[in-house]
Amino acid sequence: MSMSTPMANYAAARRVGDFVFMSGIVAVDPQRRRVVTGFDDLPESAHDDLRPLGYVTGQISVDVFEAPIVAQSWVVLDRIRELAVEHGGTMADVCKLVQYFRHLHHYAPYLKTEDKTATPAEAIARLVRRKLDFTFDHPQVSRLFSYEVMSGGAAIRRIWAVSEDSVNAAVRIIGEWVRKREIEPIEPIFLLFHIWALTQHYADYEPQVRFFIDCPPEEALDRERICAQIICFVLRGVGLGSTACADRIPVLSQRSRATPPADAA
Repeated sequence: MSMSTPMANYAAARRVGDFVFMSGIVAVDPQRRRVVTGFDDLPESAHDDLRPLGYVTGQISVDVFEAPIVAQSWVVLDRIRELAVEHGGTMADVCKLVQYFRHLHHYAPYLKTEDKTATPAEAIARLVRRKLDFTFDHPQVSRLFSYEVMSGGAAIRRIWAVSEDSVNAAVRIIGEWVRKREIEPIEPIFLLFHIWALTQHYADYEPQVRFFIDCPPEEALDRERICAQIICFVLRGVGLGSTACADRIPVLSQRSRATPPADAA
């Protein structure tokens, strides 16, 4: 029996048009009907996935701290992956995930586990979408953050300290892509800086964006169009663009003030 066999009587997922909506997924072993609490609850294939990330070391003093969140993350992500495949997709097609954490420091090992299951292109696209969704859903928070940074960041340094593990985990993953030549050489932390800047721009400089694409205040910005542009810009920058981006980017709106030259590709 799979670790991710559903135990509820309701559907694990339903397809509506081009979208597949999944029900809530919890890290429970269906055979023992018990919450997953550590690496011993996982199959050997999971251990093979997690060892390269520095988990499942066999050292109690090391494994005991991160085993619960890492093991539970693997189970949940594996179930999402199975459901995506059952409906004809992959993890690259997952456009939105909602996660709940008891502690903020759990986010770093979850992110590390999530990105291990993705190709560089999938992970970059996922990060861009996460950051852009936050920008669109919480623009005032984004602007407040920027104002605090421009004021010296005195009050926000505590938040930076809490998120440092997450950033360091992402840096290590990107560095591994570079080492394996899966992406073009780049300093990992600067790739993150570029993505943060590109996505947050649409909150901090929203009036400017609206002016140059001729989008009135009462009309919503085209989130999907913007997301496609940023993803393809970043992927091309690290050597992953190729022809895949051609299908992502819609034709420029005729309403845009910033029209491209006639000979533009």
